[in-house]
Amino acid sequence: MARANILVVDDEPLIGTIFVEYLQERGFAVVKASAAGEALQQANSGLYDLIFLDIKMPEMDGVEILEEIKKLQPAARVILMTGYWDQTGYLRKRAEEIGVYRILEKPFDIADILPLIEEALGTSPE
Repeated sequence: MARANILVVDDEPLIGTIFVEYLQERGFAVVKASAAGEALQQANSGLYDLIFLDIKMPEMDGVEILEEIKKLQPAARVILMTGYWDQTGYLRKRAEEIGVYRILEKPFDIADILPLIEEALGTSPE
């Protein structure tokens, strides 16, 4: 049985692949989505404990997606990721109002997300 269900939403295919490989090796069930519509479809069709969501996406920005995901999955913890920290102040403020769990600045080392996941899920490393 998986430790938790995680959805990763990023339009950069490599990021999704890295997340999937890293987290599956550690016992998590991971689904990736590369566009807003796909992310909302996934959020509508399954329950996720944790969602990693890129803030800069085509079609809709990550905060718009966050707002829709929170309607579908109010209990899910959502971590927004951004490589544009200095350009996204208004989006960060809106995300905090909606209920984002954390905002993670890119680039980051994939190994650094495991403690963040454990914290968000309220579990300890296995």
